Amino acid sequence: MASFATSVPGLIATQGFLYGFAFLFVNYPLLRMLNEWFVERRSLAYGIMSTGAGCSGVGLPFLLESLLSKYGYQTTLQATAVAQFIILLPMIPLLKGRLPASRRGVLRKGDFNFFRQPLFYCFALTNFLEALGYYICWIHSDPDINNIPSLHLPTYATSLGFSGTLGALVLAANNLATICGQLALGYITDHVNNVLILVFASSFVAAAASFTIWGYATSLAQLLSFSLLFGLATSGFPCLWNKFGSALLEDPGPVYSFMAFGKGVGNVLTGPISTPLVRGSVESGYGIGRFAPLILYTGSMMLCSSLGVFGWPLMRKADKR
Repeated sequence: MASFATSVPGLIATQGFLYGFAFLFVNYPLLRMLNEWFVERRSLAYGIMSTGAGCSGVGLPFLLESLLSKYGYQTTLQATAVAQFIILLPMIPLLKGRLPASRRGVLRKGDFNFFRQPLFYCFALTNFLEALGYYICWIHSDPDINNIPSLHLPTYATSLGFSGTLGALVLAANNLATICGQLALGYITDHVNNVLILVFASSFVAAAASFTIWGYATSLAQLLSFSLLFGLATSGFPCLWNKFGSALLEDPGPVYSFMAFGKGVGNVLTGPISTPLVRGSVESGYGIGRFAPLILYTGSMMLCSSLGVFGWPLMRKADKR
């Protein structure tokens, strides 16, 4: 449907709302099944499931760039939709939960007592700030590229004079790091009691990489280094959500949903926030001039997210319950 859109509202309704709703319709039943099958290694299971996006993202940037240049956005969107349908349809009959479905079909009453716990708001704020920094780094609407939403680091690479293929290479490097980061952080999360330590490590490394490597990046090697390090540090952050939920409730599902909501809000806000941050022309200096405010903002959000480690006393209090 998005391929036939001829206006911005039509694109928002199809590629934005409908596509997002369809994703939730498929993804969240899978998360419920995963919670039923895994307990002790649940975060690792989340990480393994999440690596699917990273695996496809290693090659997709090159494929999509080739399709867009040869056939345009309309044909590319249609081909992508057909491919997703063909791949997903045979998988659906294989998806089964561990627990048998209730014949009575009675809905369980949700437990929302976590709203009364300060630790939840510590988790929520940390997660939201991380989302603001993460999505601004990767998604940006560049007014110099026909107002078409573009991935930000490839745009930065293009501003340095590199080709679109090398820009796609930067994105592919991030997706490769995403695979490793999700597996590593998922595994570590299952073996660390205080998840706030991992919150600090993930966000602080991302902040340091933004302020230093990205801020002074003028070569492809520096840009690739930042892409790999940032992706490795931040990609596994959603694997922590299960641990957030387990610290507050026996069933982490409700907390996981609110963390996903917070990250989604951060995603929506990246467009209006990022546009005024990228201004001026490319020049020598920090962030090649034009991108300096955006880089400082990204690093600051990640640094603020890392301060969630000061919620440690709340975590200790929750562990005593």
